[in-house]
Amino acid sequence: MNNQVFPIDDLPVEVLEHIFSFLPLSDRKSASLVCSQWEKLAFSRRFLRKVALEIRLWCKSQLTSLRRSSRRYRHLYVIFNMNVRNESCFKYMLEVLELFEKDAESFQCLGHFTTEQLCLVLSRLPNLQQLVVGLNARASDQSIEFPTLAQLQALGSLSNVLQIKNLDVPKVTQLSIVFTNSAEGKDSMPVLKRLAPQLKNVDLYSTGYFIPIEQLQFPKAEVLKIGGNLCLADHDWHLRTFFAGFKLLKEVVLNSAVKEIALDAITKACPEIEIFKFKVLRFSPIPFHLLERLKYLKTLGLGLVYDDSEIDLKCNPLVSVKTLSVELSECGEIFFERLQHLLPNVIAMDVTLRDDWEFEWGLGQICRNFPGLQRLEISDLVIRGRTFFSSLLALEQLDQLEELTLKEVHTRIVHLPSSRRLERFAINYPCWLTDGDLLDLASLYPKLRYLELGSGRQVTSKGIAAFKSQLVNCVVHCFPSGLIWSRVLTIYRDILEIPRHMPIE
Repeated sequence: MNNQVFPIDDLPVEVLEHIFSFLPLSDRKSASLVCSQWEKLAFSRRFLRKVALEIRLWCKSQLTSLRRSSRRYRHLYVIFNMNVRNESCFKYMLEVLELFEKDAESFQCLGHFTTEQLCLVLSRLPNLQQLVVGLNARASDQSIEFPTLAQLQALGSLSNVLQIKNLDVPKVTQLSIVFTNSAEGKDSMPVLKRLAPQLKNVDLYSTGYFIPIEQLQFPKAEVLKIGGNLCLADHDWHLRTFFAGFKLLKEVVLNSAVKEIALDAITKACPEIEIFKFKVLRFSPIPFHLLERLKYLKTLGLGLVYDDSEIDLKCNPLVSVKTLSVELSECGEIFFERLQHLLPNVIAMDVTLRDDWEFEWGLGQICRNFPGLQRLEISDLVIRGRTFFSSLLALEQLDQLEELTLKEVHTRIVHLPSSRRLERFAINYPCWLTDGDLLDLASLYPKLRYLELGSGRQVTSKGIAAFKSQLVNCVVHCFPSGLIWSRVLTIYRDILEIPRHMPIE
């Protein structure tokens, strides 16, 4: 470019940085090659807020490159070794951490650290706000899964490190921990009690009833997530005492089935809850009468519902609820009618179909009873043959629909109705989707702004270019389907909930 025509080098640094803010990571990488000043701006601390650095334990040359670089990464993670037992790999990882010690705000690793190793990590990252690691299980030779890892999203968290007795973490406001045996629960109680008063986000999971929850109080907690067997207390008053200790809760997720006494205690103590997801015991009615106390409830999750009798109409409609998530097993037409009566203002719905559902019938019931839906995510977990294609023509009844997500739904473009309002469409199994189907999709959804495609497609870059020529403002996101590494990376993102918009280097 001729500097006399457009003297871009004379622009103020602030203006250049603002221009770079509109570029995706790949384009900023290209811009960084122009000169040292552009390299510094393209990867300034501001832009690295949404970039995670992968520490490749098998690539020793990475350390040399990082030492030459001026980039100060804020988010670090290790993806390769599930168990960090190789001392040379661990030592190499520590050397990388030392390069970003004061800049690092989050560190995530799927490996299982020992207490000594974890202390070494913490000592090198003094400004760490988020730590996600595996728990070193002392009393189990079996592999352990960590459901709570999928809940971590925000900075300011501590996960699975309560075994460190002298840990000083004044910045931690979010706690996520998995208990796998009674020894861990007993050893962790003193530290757990010390942290409890400062926590705003509490995420607990236990494979058994290992901790006396009635001894814990979280007066500042705004988010509570519980899973496993933590609600299996010896006495009901234990549950009442625990749930009554919360005063500021805005979001509650109970991932295990709970008794009505627990729901009674928590709705009575925290009437300002806005997001409430829970599961009731099978064949027990859903206590909608208790939810009447929650005047600000916006999002409701009901877990797995088996039959019509689980919904009781002896309460007033919950008019504040706008979003509903539910799993359906053996529900009939009466169920949908009752559900619509109790939740008349729902405009967003996440539905999972299980067992022996007929997909078209279930979708038809949803569309007929909730015609005002603006967002619908539907998952079909019923085992069907791959040659079976589901029709979605019932969606024609949803004339306000703006977002549609199909998960495990085997369908083809010819089975989709047109829509003049749809702006966002995601399908994780687009069976044999071709370039011609993409053009048909552009005709079906002329207002589309985001398209996400999973495996099973046969589209090419030319097909995507032709599609974008029809819908110039639409972003197309195709998840890799053939590469093993891509599948591993996608699974890792799902486990740790690395946001889709956060690029990985």
